[in-house]
Amino acid sequence: MKKITVLGDVMCEPPVFNQAKKADGSFDFMPAYKHLKPLLKDADYVMANLETPLAGEKLEYTYRLVSFNAPDEIAETMKEIGVDFVSTANNHAMDRGDEGLQNTIKALDRIGLDHTGTFVNYRNDMPERIFYKEVGDTKMAIIAYTYGTNYGINKNEPDEKKGNHVNYLRPCTTKLPVGERKYSQEYTDALKLCAEVAGKKPMWEDEVKMRNALHIPQAYADDVLVPKEYEDCLKQVEADYKEARKNADLVFIMPHMGGQFNEKPGAFSEYMSWEFMKMGFDAVLAAHSHTLQKAEYIKKMPCFFSIGNVSMSPFSTYAARETLPEFSVVPHIYVEKGKIKKITFSICKIVEELKGGLTVTGSMYRERCKTMDGDTPVGRITVYPIEKLHEKLNDEQKAELLKELEVIYKRVTGKKFPGIRAEYTL
Repeated sequence: MKKITVLGDVMCEPPVFNQAKKADGSFDFMPAYKHLKPLLKDADYVMANLETPLAGEKLEYTYRLVSFNAPDEIAETMKEIGVDFVSTANNHAMDRGDEGLQNTIKALDRIGLDHTGTFVNYRNDMPERIFYKEVGDTKMAIIAYTYGTNYGINKNEPDEKKGNHVNYLRPCTTKLPVGERKYSQEYTDALKLCAEVAGKKPMWEDEVKMRNALHIPQAYADDVLVPKEYEDCLKQVEADYKEARKNADLVFIMPHMGGQFNEKPGAFSEYMSWEFMKMGFDAVLAAHSHTLQKAEYIKKMPCFFSIGNVSMSPFSTYAARETLPEFSVVPHIYVEKGKIKKITFSICKIVEELKGGLTVTGSMYRERCKTMDGDTPVGRITVYPIEKLHEKLNDEQKAELLKELEVIYKRVTGKKFPGIRAEYTL
């Protein structure tokens, strides 16, 4: 059997960016990701979601939340630890506009990472919109789509006249419905005061800081469903699927969708997953919610609704600590003779490591989250497979980790946590 492994959201927020920057202006991301290398070494092909443009320094690297641009070195590090492929269809694909989209694709081609989801010189009939790969005696196809590209924030959309394109699950200018939020008068007054003092409406990050300070949940709704709005996009998904099915044994979709920091999939994600099942996809490998959600079989189709964060700093100002956003699952799909033979997953956790070797986890992590803001210095952000992390913790920290894993495992599988293992069967 051959093993296909999938990582979730690879992000480069300010803490990860700042720790990677060296005195000479170059970047070293290996300290953040080095513990993933042993996890990936046995895989025959590794996929990930690259949730940042590689737009180049001229377009300004990441300096604030929700608007990303990482140095090429982060992708070079992904390749070095064993990643072979990245999806580029996500809500940050247009953070640096059309030029950023083009530069990202050029950088990935230069680095030698396979990719799909965004395109230059796009045509509806071009075969490159579907990525094919032979893994042993199995040929798989990968299709990647996103719910949007933060049009409401950056006002950028691909320049179709130049042939540049993003695969969308709904029209890119659609305003993302976030549901009805009933905030306290205290929060409403705080927003008003900030606007008066600054002379303008607070930025998104500032609103998040205030919600954290007032202990207001950060969850974004995924529950507004307007199927008619998605018809044209789903027709293109189905056309891609049918084309891929002619040429591949297995067809996977990597949709970027879900309510951020929602522990359960919303109506939109559930609807899309059932549509994918009806089309005939062999697996759904979704990301975006920045916290783990359930994984289940939908009519024999394995569906991971959210596999979580690889390197999103849980100490960013908007971290919804109650959802345990520092955890991710890493699906492993074992294939042979054109069929899926079994599916397992590993669990990883992002931690902060302070000087002196102190690892921030459990109650210490929760206390730091309460006082964190964008100006708070943080230790080194590192992601660990849980069995490796468990080995380095003291007894108190191990007990806290096990309690967190009980919550995570139950959320993902609906079952009781069986203990620390390298892989779990779905």
